[in-house]
Amino acid sequence: MRFPMLRPVRIAVLLSAALLLAGCGSSSHGASKSTYEHQMAALVPPLQSRLLKLRLSLEQQRGPRNAQRQLQQIEQRLRTSIATLQTMKPPADVTTEHASLIAGYRALLRDFTALNPAARQQTTSTLRVQAGKLSTAASLQEIGTALQAIIAKGYDLGFPPGS
Repeated sequence: MRFPMLRPVRIAVLLSAALLLAGCGSSSHGASKSTYEHQMAALVPPLQSRLLKLRLSLEQQRGPRNAQRQLQQIEQRLRTSIATLQTMKPPADVTTEHASLIAGYRALLRDFTALNPAARQQTTSTLRVQAGKLSTAASLQEIGTALQAIIAKGYDLGFPPGS
């Protein structure tokens, strides 16, 4: 004798299993908000602070050797940070902003790399002027816009209030 009610139950169980195997309802689309916030807070504020200090220091450089060393530090820090950002899986509601942030840091890396010829010169006056112009660079504006957009969506990235 067959139980007529078992068939709908069996179908529901099989359908649920199929949906789980297909990835529906999983977090494969990105990290949770709290995980993403934690990852970003560990990376972005210290990076932003370090970049600002190094950029300001470049504006005041008098010797080409120190300038070259500082540029190498900035470039390496940016490469490492970009690689870390690329491995993150942002929540679905900030994937576009996260991609914009990565693009902004890549552009900033190109901006700093462009300073290398000036850093190799015997005089650093050109370097100081070019480093000063970075404060209004499109790359920094892109980074700022992306960070503000992520924060506007309710994400706490670890920046102090009012910064």
